[in-house]
Amino acid sequence: MYKQLGLFSVLATEVVSNLDELALQYINQLPVPEEVEVCNLEAFRRDMQDAYKAGASEILGDIIDLLKKYTDLHES
Repeated sequence: MYKQLGLFSVLATEVVSNLDELALQYINQLPVPEEVEVCNLEAFRRDMQDAYKAGASEILGDIIDLLKKYTDLHES
């Protein structure tokens, strides 16, 4: 079990790193609405990237909770 806990931090770091890269790719492909002014483009992209990462992080948290419940169930 200790070895698995050590791998968790590596896995979490990889997932967060991949999430950052995917969020940036997603935002760069996202069409910019006409209402967004050129001077506000970076702020728009930053806000959209944060929103994307927040949604993905919430889903990841739910998956982690389910895995924890699964392992708790099978350890007892």
